[in-house]
Amino acid sequence: MFKSKGFKIAVISILSVIMLLVLSYFFAIKINMNVNGDKELVVEANSDYIDKGADVSLSFFGVKTPLEYSCENNVDTTSIGEYSVVYSAKKFGKIKTEERKVIIEDNTPPEIIVSSKTVKVSLSLMPVTSDKINFEFSAIDSFDGDVTANVTKEVDGDILRLVATDGAGNQNVTEVKIEYVDDKPPVISLKGGSLVYVKSGTQYKEIGYSANDNVDGDLTSKVKVTGLPNMSKSGIYVVTYGVTDSAGNTTYATRKVAVYGAGYADAYKTVKPNGKTVYLTFDDGPGPYTAQLLDILKSYNVKATFFVTNQFPKYQNLIGRAYKEGHAIGVHTYTHNWNVYSSLESYIDDFTKMHNLIKEQTGIDTKIFRFPGGANNTVSKKYANGVVSAIANQLTSQGYVYYDWNCDCNDATSASTSRIIENVKRQIANKDHSVVLMHDIKKKTVNAVPAIIEYCLAHGYNLDVITTETPLVQLTIAN
Repeated sequence: MFKSKGFKIAVISILSVIMLLVLSYFFAIKINMNVNGDKELVVEANSDYIDKGADVSLSFFGVKTPLEYSCENNVDTTSIGEYSVVYSAKKFGKIKTEERKVIIEDNTPPEIIVSSKTVKVSLSLMPVTSDKINFEFSAIDSFDGDVTANVTKEVDGDILRLVATDGAGNQNVTEVKIEYVDDKPPVISLKGGSLVYVKSGTQYKEIGYSANDNVDGDLTSKVKVTGLPNMSKSGIYVVTYGVTDSAGNTTYATRKVAVYGAGYADAYKTVKPNGKTVYLTFDDGPGPYTAQLLDILKSYNVKATFFVTNQFPKYQNLIGRAYKEGHAIGVHTYTHNWNVYSSLESYIDDFTKMHNLIKEQTGIDTKIFRFPGGANNTVSKKYANGVVSAIANQLTSQGYVYYDWNCDCNDATSASTSRIIENVKRQIANKDHSVVLMHDIKKKTVNAVPAIIEYCLAHGYNLDVITTETPLVQLTIAN
């Protein structure tokens, strides 16, 4: 029994030593963790964030060995805010954690991109405000993207100041130098209008003119006059007035001088404005001679009316040119085939195609048209009875107006150029409003136009275009 007690004491002693050794071993183990770099970082938004990690080791009685660790990283540089990076290591039941705070901020101002370091501003805009300056620029922010709309402009003397602000309140300022320039040409004013009539054989006397410049003031004495008329020869002359200011800006004005009398035309003996109006209208084009006709009209500064077709598609672009040069455009027919009269629906389909082509070429919704063959044509009876009346009723109810003619130059016959001229002169004589039927697809007609224009100008006729307000000239519908 005594031995048994001693044995027990020995066992207990041994166990105590073992336990002490185990505890010593456990407490001798230590996890070391150091966060590399700052434990609190401020990072610019939209930049690349690369974590520096941590140094982690396991030490036992002063002996260190590297230890693997895990890292929980949810940093998103595209979103402003605070994030945590957590490092964790675990070994032999021991756990060690450290944390790094990452703050995402937008501290970068926008970049202002300018097209030039200087901007030219006309003196005519004085006093200059920022809204008067046309200057190209953009502003790009690294976080918000395009912030051009947030840029403010201000003028400070000869400086244009651009201030760009992003959503975080960061600002950038760029200054652009303003160069004030005189780019406005002088203005020439003609006394007596742009058209005068002078009898041949007399002396041409300048009616008068003046010239003024926004910077130089009165420049009348520096005006140069060229192209004076030959008073011994009847015709239409263009007198040109030109002047240049001290900045090199040049302007011109022109006056037409109609010299009339013997040797020009017998009827030119008396030339006085008579208040009558002539409407030159051209059907069936544009065609191969339309460009020539437009050049003629432009040289006389005369406007006409074109009832157009698409029977010559290669010339359809001349519809746009005619409109841009101030001429009136109306619908004639798309195909220029008589079978458009086979039904109301057939005509409207053809009409709509031509109307749409005119709109494509000019951008306008024309409201004037002319029937193929005129409203009184009887050819349509071969296709459908009453069809012209039905067409007129439908289109006029939609706001369209058709115009025929009360003067026919008869160029559809074998009439020569000289006969066409005489036909027009004779037929317009006793009318207040003369709508002249002509065809710009005929060369002889185009060749007759200069003489017709000169006759009208010399006799004081007004040359105008047809609009929906023009006095109606309509033939009696025959079908």
